[in-house]
Amino acid sequence: MAANVRLDDLFDLTRRECQLRVVCGCGREQVWDAARTSRYFMLRAWSTQLAQIGRHLRCARCGARPAKVLPTKLPAQDDPWPTTPWEWKQLHRRLRG
Repeated sequence: MAANVRLDDLFDLTRRECQLRVVCGCGREQVWDAARTSRYFMLRAWSTQLAQIGRHLRCARCGARPAKVLPTKLPAQDDPWPTTPWEWKQLHRRLRG
């Protein structure tokens, strides 16, 4: 018997080793690393709830908000977040003002 698993926020995705799939209405799809996305959202003090994530994102191709934000087991692709500790520190300094 399988356990009931609710994936409500980015922390749940990280615990379950899932990634974040962002789908735009224009057909563009990206798969982002949930842990790095969570870290970025925490730096900005934004909500990490899956239902709220789309409010802060825009498509690079058409400029629209994403149509869907879904959990997935696909490997992360080219996500826009920093990868090294130095880049995270630079981002944190920039956001601090």
